[in-house]
Amino acid sequence: MNFGPLLQEPSAEDAEAFRSDAQTGRYGDLESAANPDASPRNVRLVSALALGVIAIPVLIIGNWITRVLLIVMCVAIFIGIVFLRKPPTKSHPASWPEWLRLARFAKANGWGMNIHASTLPYAGRIFHMGLLHTATERIFRNGADFFDAANLEFRTWRLKSTKLNRWHYVAIRLPSPRPQMYLTTTPSTGPFSLQLLYGLKPNQRMLAPATASAPFVAFSPPGFEADPNTVVTSEMLELLVGSSGAYEIEVLGEWMFVFREGAYPCFAPEWWQRMLRVVELAQTRDAAAAS
Repeated sequence: MNFGPLLQEPSAEDAEAFRSDAQTGRYGDLESAANPDASPRNVRLVSALALGVIAIPVLIIGNWITRVLLIVMCVAIFIGIVFLRKPPTKSHPASWPEWLRLARFAKANGWGMNIHASTLPYAGRIFHMGLLHTATERIFRNGADFFDAANLEFRTWRLKSTKLNRWHYVAIRLPSPRPQMYLTTTPSTGPFSLQLLYGLKPNQRMLAPATASAPFVAFSPPGFEADPNTVVTSEMLELLVGSSGAYEIEVLGEWMFVFREGAYPCFAPEWWQRMLRVVELAQTRDAAAAS
């Protein structure tokens, strides 16, 4: 594993050249769907759709139905403006040297890199909380041993505005489909616990690694309880528990997702060593179980 590019600060000239190269779309989107810079576009889109819905009936009918649709239009525009309004964040130029380090790290190891990716193909629960999901600082490896590590931004509704949520995840493709299950150390107190565990019930209490403050609890759909030990190992769980808390784990078909709140330390070689070991354990454990 070549960690050199992560630790080497690029020159200003290299960062500017990378910025020009990225304008071609080679490294994915240049804007996050959850970024404030995208909100005027989204507000205009919502407004245009609402106006389009009302324009034809107004011109053709012109009666009480028009008044009802006018109210609908106003509500739609109001929701669009309020829901998509966002606070300012840091400007992009300061990120170009960091993105270049990640791109060089990915290239040195035969992987791919996206600055932003707003179209994610995953069915995991974390990818369906809120709106405007965008993966940022995304590193991925294609092929049968596919994995994808990234920060995840999305917005959730608040009374008068929205909240920008920042999590990170590692998506791991398994060699064969596995029963659905969800593992957590915080079944009732974790962020979004009600949404993440909706429709699931505990089926087995797992042994905790020595560093864990609480054991992992496994959840599955009622009537489809599966033994988590056929997918995860004690070493994997230990790797997913740190001083600042444990990762959530979801297994869904051919995918395993590990995720937690906050940004991932993408420039820390020790984090990559841990997560790549988790990927290896997940894929070899599942291959052994399938055979």
